[in-house]
Amino acid sequence: MAPPASQLRAQRSDLLNYVGRQVRDSALSEDIVQEAYLRLLTFEAAPDKRVNNATALLRRISLNLIRDHFRLVKRAPTVELSDTIACPYPTVDQQ
Repeated sequence: MAPPASQLRAQRSDLLNYVGRQVRDSALSEDIVQEAYLRLLTFEAAPDKRVNNATALLRRISLNLIRDHFRLVKRAPTVELSDTIACPYPTVDQQ
């Protein structure tokens, strides 16, 4: 049985603080918390699934999402592109 919506809303700020301490990026924290809630509700939607402690499960899901994020960043680092580097190909107008 899913926890009431009011209980989920109350846990959200605590979970955001928890995730924020781990990733130190507010936009990423919001994304992780949203994904954690989505996974919790999807898990509970299954007819044979029951969660006794939604807070603990949300924290575990969030921690797993944080780890997945840092694994992905480590495996495929991103490089900021500069707007000042000219493209060697002709523009659409030139073609």
